[in-house]
Amino acid sequence: MYIEVDVEDGPNSDWSLVKMFETKERPYEITRVMASRPGSPLELWQVTGWSENGATPAYAAHVSDSGEGMVLLVYGGNHGIRLKPGDSVDMWDLTDDVQWGEPCLLLPAEAYAE
Repeated sequence: MYIEVDVEDGPNSDWSLVKMFETKERPYEITRVMASRPGSPLELWQVTGWSENGATPAYAAHVSDSGEGMVLLVYGGNHGIRLKPGDSVDMWDLTDDVQWGEPCLLLPAEAYAE
């Protein structure tokens, strides 16, 4: 089974990405993940997919990555994923400085996502 991540650059993320990943498991919907913002320690983040219409489901699946072996792929809509602090009660908002967007995340295979 293959997962295609096709992300357009835009207000959520400055990066576009088109990449195929091979997986042996079905992707599952997630709302939280342990990750680190660039330059910051590992933390619990809420996560959603992002599209031109706003929030959409985010998914995770263990995939093969040629440089790392098995990793956890976190991905979402055609504008990537959006993350906010795990304890945040704020709405998803592209102008909120504590929230951040990425095309996708490739995390260690043992990373926490639910």
